[in-house]
Amino acid sequence: MNAPARTLALRLLGAAVMAAVGLYALHRAASASAAEAAAAAAAQAAQRRSESAPDPVEQLGFPLPASAAPILVASGLQALAPDAAPVVEVLGDGSLALRRPATPFAGPLAPRRAAAIVVPRGRLAAWSPAARAAFTAAIGALAADRPVPAGQVQVVDAPIAAAELAALLTWIW
Repeated sequence: MNAPARTLALRLLGAAVMAAVGLYALHRAASASAAEAAAAAAAQAAQRRSESAPDPVEQLGFPLPASAAPILVASGLQALAPDAAPVVEVLGDGSLALRRPATPFAGPLAPRRAAAIVVPRGRLAAWSPAARAAFTAAIGALAADRPVPAGQVQVVDAPIAAAELAALLTWIW
């Protein structure tokens, strides 16, 4: 092989090595930025979830008293006994509204008669996810025991099947 051909071969080999090193460096930089972007996207998604799903019980501004007393579930205030208190209403947008405050106890050992939750009309499956979450949060705040005993939550006139209610109670811990 003559000198000009050898020089050309060495130049081509050097250029190929430099191209391979450059491609490897580009690959490493792209992988690092992709990992950083994925971590940033996961952090933003977690922040959106925490911001978009506030606890409806905390938004009431005061705690609901937990007890082992019955929790009545009705689709309207008229179906509830007048001494049921506190009474919270689950609104269609997933927020809670206080309809009757808790009555002060006569003494520290006086039992609560019953609390109540007024729910949106229609079947449980037709409610918005936010309304179902607020219903679950209200039961969790009013019930003292975990898991919540199935007999503690009593459906008065709401169209909630016993199987639906039992499945929902398994989510409360």
